[in-house]
Amino acid sequence: KARFSTAWNRNSMAGTIAGGFEGPRRAAFSATACATEAEEAQTTWSGFMLKLLDPIVEAQRAQEVDLKALREKGPMEMPSDPTRWGITLRQLQHLRAHMYNDGYFKRDGKLFDPSMYDINVDYVKPLTDSLGVSLGVLYNRDTPGGAGARAKIFISHAWAESFLVFVATLETAIGSQNPIALSDTLWICTFGVCQNMTPAQIAEAIAEPQDSPFAQVLNEVDECIVVFNDRVSIYTRVWCVFEAHLALHWDKIVRCIGLPPMWQDAVQQVLQTPAEQWKEHIRQFCEAHAVKVAEAEASSKDDLIAIMRQIEGKHEQVDGRTKCLAEWALKDLIVGGFQSTGLW
Repeated sequence: KARFSTAWNRNSMAGTIAGGFEGPRRAAFSATACATEAEEAQTTWSGFMLKLLDPIVEAQRAQEVDLKALREKGPMEMPSDPTRWGITLRQLQHLRAHMYNDGYFKRDGKLFDPSMYDINVDYVKPLTDSLGVSLGVLYNRDTPGGAGARAKIFISHAWAESFLVFVATLETAIGSQNPIALSDTLWICTFGVCQNMTPAQIAEAIAEPQDSPFAQVLNEVDECIVVFNDRVSIYTRVWCVFEAHLALHWDKIVRCIGLPPMWQDAVQQVLQTPAEQWKEHIRQFCEAHAVKVAEAEASSKDDLIAIMRQIEGKHEQVDGRTKCLAEWALKDLIVGGFQSTGLW
């Protein structure tokens, strides 16, 4: 039985469209309300996610793991196999609860909606400083059979996203008929890669993108989940482009969840047409707003050069793949029942 659905209500007189995403009734989430007015969405979307958190539940959840005790066990080595750098959805919930109890999401009485860049600087690096490991490995340092937890699912995402919305998207699996289990182990670069490496160490680890930890993990897992966000198109980031290319090239199961950029515009335009034409209008919308791989950027110029070298002569194919993933995400979001096991 589908555990995700959409419902849209169009007010022709007012010229507005409002709706909701009905997700799994677990953790802090049930129905996620939304509206298509961009200003309202920008000011309330993350705030709504935060309001759904129960202070009592978060206080209890924060006690599930003693990060201080894990840190006090001292330095350790990262597992040589990068697939063991995973973190579970339940552990991500604990991390959010830890931040919530710190009052991290409030500044001067107002919502502080951190990006993954903020989370990395304010929590990931300090929690793993001098330990020589990633946050995922720290959480799972006492795992039976050796440190680390083997990842089941590769998560492709952009660091400019809202951390609150990112975790909520994983919890509710907006756009997916198969929500992620709390016990599923995810490979998320922010928490999988040791973020306290020196620039030289980072450059060495990813000098050849096809041999990088990202590619090694993608080659081993069965599934890749693309988490879209409404702050930035993930395919303006060259690593996300490369991940999409590899996942589809290697015939991985790929799922798209979350809210793509300009999703409000897409909803407004598409819902003005007959329902039987929605899929075609979504395709046209994605065609008109497609991001070209040649326009992609990276935090490191060397990364950009190396990845562009890997996909040289394949730009048209890669562009088609990333556009198709964005189209898939919007179809799930708007049509609700759309789902596919493959794209190519």
